[in-house]
Amino acid sequence: ANYFRANPKDTVSTIQGKKCWTLSPHEKNPKVSFLDIWVNYDEWRFGRIPNVKISLEYLDEGKGSIEVIYDSQDDTQKKLDTIMLSGSSTWKTWTREVDDAMFACSIAQPYRNDDLVFVTRTTKPLSVARVSITRGTVKGPMTR
Repeated sequence: ANYFRANPKDTVSTIQGKKCWTLSPHEKNPKVSFLDIWVNYDEWRFGRIPNVKISLEYLDEGKGSIEVIYDSQDDTQKKLDTIMLSGSSTWKTWTREVDDAMFACSIAQPYRNDDLVFVTRTTKPLSVARVSITRGTVKGPMTR
């Protein structure tokens, strides 16, 4: 996915040998930061490919949570999961599959409208090495 640097205070660095993006706190609420993704490929937008796998590779530092929200066919701000940080200082990968992705830029967030948003509430800035959205493997409705 194409990533637009909406917050100029976010930084790119290398941590434990991995190139990553470290999020800066939101200017109006310093306890929260956002990683907002806009899917910029027409064949993936407007529910054309509803079965997708979403992955986040992140550094598990500090305490707190990452709330995952996506633009689905029945809810423009559907909560997918909450990732709890344990402070292990290791790189982890979180992955979930959905069968109702819409990706119509319907999530209203602080910087722009988006398709996928990670809302972080952490004691240390979140560092992200990779976000991926790939075709899902599920055929037909998923059980949640």
